[in-house]
Amino acid sequence: MHLPPGWSEGTTDEETDDTEVILTPDDSMYLPASHKTRAAATTCNLLADPSSPVSESDGLCTRHEIEQLTHNLAKYLEDGRELVHRANALQGTVASSLPAEVLFELRRWIRAPESRMAWIAGGPVLEYGTGLSAAALRLCSISKDAGLPCVSFVCKMSYRFASTTQLSTREAGLVAMLYSIIVQLAYLLPTEFPASDELEECKGKFRSLDGTMDSVEAALDIVRALLVHAPPSLIWVLDGFQLVEGPTTRGYLAALVDILRDQEQQGGLLSKVCFTTDGNSSVLMRALSASETIDASRMEDRIPGRPMRAAADMSELGWW
Repeated sequence: MHLPPGWSEGTTDEETDDTEVILTPDDSMYLPASHKTRAAATTCNLLADPSSPVSESDGLCTRHEIEQLTHNLAKYLEDGRELVHRANALQGTVASSLPAEVLFELRRWIRAPESRMAWIAGGPVLEYGTGLSAAALRLCSISKDAGLPCVSFVCKMSYRFASTTQLSTREAGLVAMLYSIIVQLAYLLPTEFPASDELEECKGKFRSLDGTMDSVEAALDIVRALLVHAPPSLIWVLDGFQLVEGPTTRGYLAALVDILRDQEQQGGLLSKVCFTTDGNSSVLMRALSASETIDASRMEDRIPGRPMRAAADMSELGWW
């Protein structure tokens, strides 16, 4: 497979007992897949009593064990992909285009041989949206086509589980985002990997992921622990970031961006992170530089059913 300079191939089916770990940009990506029962001894059972003796199998954990811990998270993993696809269908060809200058900057971000963050900043939300969610899904799609591991989330205007957990919409979005990141990172783990102190410390924290704001600190800790064993090349696409940002969530979002920035600065790793917003984000304004910001305010000029002035088709966007 031909990959852009600096990129490493993600884990593939051949390497993982026919288990698909390159996640697709549809809703099924969050649902636990069936896995073959592994006869090998599992030595890092995070559900077990911490005092239980560890078997002598070279101190290895398995991806299957970590995946099992994510099964209870399914009800919180509401993504807005269906809404984006439906809106795009209604808008017609306008949904498949970007301002030419935005496409140019995205190509630069994609082709850069080093880790890099990018914030595509659109204008305030219009009745029919700015269309940046379609660009985010395009990035997910081309990543899958290139065989590159991708972690993504599309924020929504509301979440069904919010009413049962007494969360605001922004708080529910934060919980859904962090939980979905955990699920996706779990599926991207190697089949077996060395046990780490970080995962050992997270044994009980998986149980605390109950859909409340009290679980957010634990979720961030788990993300940090799973990233220790993430693929060496990883793409992040977090769409509609402004929909999650509010007084009670801002500090946690800043912590997540810090985690991603730390990952970007790790030697031997290549991390590409793309945020999109309809409107401003105080978190991203503080965390990202002007050179990492792509002005997509001209998306406001879109009129459904009409071609955009000086536009470029999203189909031209690819990893090479």
